Amino acid sequence: MKKRKRKELGLTATVLLGTVFALTITVMTSFALALVSSFTRNPTALVGIMSLVTLLLSGAISGFVTSKANGEGGILIGVLSAVMAAFIIMIIGLVWKRGTFNLGALLNTLSFVATSVIFSLLGKKRTKRSRRRYS
Repeated sequence: MKKRKRKELGLTATVLLGTVFALTITVMTSFALALVSSFTRNPTALVGIMSLVTLLLSGAISGFVTSKANGEGGILIGVLSAVMAAFIIMIIGLVWKRGTFNLGALLNTLSFVATSVIFSLLGKKRTKRSRRRYS
């Protein structure tokens, strides 16, 4: 019986998949928190905090999952994916606001990247330690 070799993706393809995953998680988290916010008495008052919570949660989830899924080089891929996703979010914000970008949005995207980096470090696969048996 032949063993099939697992074909590994290159760095760019893996980073692009991680970026798409991070953006997908961001959109899904945004919809979930918008639904939660709609059940409050004044949902528009929570827009700022909900956007920050969305970015922190999605950064944590995407960084952790990307790092876990990619094994040894998962931290680099998690960080690069987060930076690319933040860049895309900032570009969309610039287009949406017609060229103006406020400090709050910049700090939110930086917190997204920082959270993703921290959770990429937490999610890396640890090497198995061999236990010594003493007889």
